[in-house]
Amino acid sequence: MPEGTPLVGRVPSELERWLTGLEANRSGLLYTHAGDPGSRDLGLVLRAQRAGDVVRSRPLFTVDRRVEATWDCLPAGERSRC
Repeated sequence: MPEGTPLVGRVPSELERWLTGLEANRSGLLYTHAGDPGSRDLGLVLRAQRAGDVVRSRPLFTVDRRVEATWDCLPAGERSRC
């Protein structure tokens, strides 16, 4: 996927491949306990959200190193969405 890739409303597996392929992200790839891929380097967690029978991506941007932390480090509004 080229630069400027849309992150919202995509098939989660497509964005996971995009994220793992980013050269700038080699040191920061991780997965949350829910299996969502994330990047320390980008401050990004690619959350999956169900919409009826369809699952789509919903990115969560964070600051500092909160991406690598466990579930309790996500904002309260994010924890309540699961």
